[in-house]
Amino acid sequence: MLGGDNSADKPIRHYDMHCHVDFQEDPQGFLDAADALGLSFLSCTVTPVGYQEAKSWSGKDNVALGLGAHPWWVADGRVDEEALQELLSLAPDAPLIGEIGIDLSSKHVDLASKDCQADAFRRIAEASAKAGGKVLSIHSVKSADLVLDILEDTGCTPEASGSLPILHWFSGSTPELWRAIKLGCFFSVGEPFLHTRHAKEYLKLIPHEKLLLETDYPPEHADFKPEDYERSLSAATELIAASWTAPLDEATEFLAATSSKIFDRTKDRA
Repeated sequence: MLGGDNSADKPIRHYDMHCHVDFQEDPQGFLDAADALGLSFLSCTVTPVGYQEAKSWSGKDNVALGLGAHPWWVADGRVDEEALQELLSLAPDAPLIGEIGIDLSSKHVDLASKDCQADAFRRIAEASAKAGGKVLSIHSVKSADLVLDILEDTGCTPEASGSLPILHWFSGSTPELWRAIKLGCFFSVGEPFLHTRHAKEYLKLIPHEKLLLETDYPPEHADFKPEDYERSLSAATELIAASWTAPLDEATEFLAATSSKIFDRTKDRA
């Protein structure tokens, strides 16, 4: 049996713990429609400018907005030193930091950007640890050990600063996964992850209370409907319930209860 604290008279919501609502054509209208379906979001931005622009709709009850510097944008210079300085000035007042991180896949970035990416991530982690209590949504493609090194070095961990790092779409090795678990990281996973060859093993290793749902929707310049998010989150929940050999309603309730605590934490400090 899975534990959960949702009462019978409290509808269970789906929480998408990593997405990009600012990529929607009409974020405010999208959020209104999503709320009617019982959907809430940790919405990550990819630049500080995008974060500032999203503030016009981020006051909605069903969204928490992340202050981000996506590693792809850092790698190609769209997040430059001026933008990074802007992020660092905004970070103390932002409960959710993301999307941030490091990507060392040659499919996505010029690998010559490694030092630039690592420097930006380190500075963001330092600022987050100094402020304390931040929730961070972190990209770590082919860079998990480096990301974890920086989190440890800067004290951006639950133990050192009350930080709550969430590794988005984790694709590292089994030793890296164990290291992240020991460090206290959470893991946000979606359908694509759950269909990988690693998923079956990783779902057995990740503590249930450290697992969160995500969609990573929508792709840039696409426009998805709330029903698309709902379908993806429901499909992911079914796969997780099967892995846990738990009834679907119990898995749904458990994931919602875990996520709601983190979501409420980002809203309480906003």
